[in-house]
Amino acid sequence: YIQHQKEMLDQLAAQLSTAPEQVEERVAALQSELAQTRKQAAQLQRQVAKQSFDDLLGRLEQVNGKQALIAQLDDVPPDTLREMTDWFRNAVSSGVMVLGSVSDGKPQLVVAVTDDLTKNGVHAGNLIKQIAAVIGGGGGGRPTMAQAGGKDASKLGAALAEARRLLSH
Repeated sequence: YIQHQKEMLDQLAAQLSTAPEQVEERVAALQSELAQTRKQAAQLQRQVAKQSFDDLLGRLEQVNGKQALIAQLDDVPPDTLREMTDWFRNAVSSGVMVLGSVSDGKPQLVVAVTDDLTKNGVHAGNLIKQIAAVIGGGGGGRPTMAQAGGKDASKLGAALAEARRLLSH
């Protein structure tokens, strides 16, 4: 048993390019490096998402007299989608945003509505309930921000089309 344990330790040390007595320190250093790399990757992912969002703002459309941003993004995690609602409300004085993305194989939706439109009856929570049904999901939220997840990523485009249809009435 001890011989087997020593052989495993020697193999691990060889894989880690270190001496057997330094395996613990090498693993700790690699864990620290991995955590730093993940943090940098998350920062870069956020920067890319911000750039994509800024590009999308140039494509605002008019839907039933309201400015609207309705779009599908590639692999944007739910927390970044939520953050985009703040970016939208900071950039647009009056409008509605509906964004969808597939993250880890699951469709996600987020809706943001500016304060002036909520006073006129546009409610993000009510809107998302209707469009989330298209992707086999549910969700809810406040009048100004709502999010939802679903089961059928293939219907995300149809959900965004439904959002456009609902806003046009």
